[in-house]
Amino acid sequence: MGLERNEILEAIRYKCLDCSGYSYTEVDNCKIFSCPLHRFREGRNIRRVKGTSKKALLDAIRRKCLDCCFGNREAVRECPVVTCPLYPFRMGKLKLQSP
Repeated sequence: MGLERNEILEAIRYKCLDCSGYSYTEVDNCKIFSCPLHRFREGRNIRRVKGTSKKALLDAIRRKCLDCCFGNREAVRECPVVTCPLYPFRMGKLKLQSP
């Protein structure tokens, strides 16, 4: 597993923890199947899950960011929440310049 892939998986895990009130149990038992991050919520522990290429992970993050911004692509681009774990990946790319 490459370093970039691990960074992406960790960002997803931290976002899931943020969403669940920092409860590992809540993340593990998450029932929000419609969330684009759901299948990747276990972070680095998902080696068995198919479709975990960098592209698949970045696509899931992009969909989550669009969901958070009600489908507004401009809002995703101009997102002010720099503390969000997904922020560096919000445009569906590996690295994004900090604001």
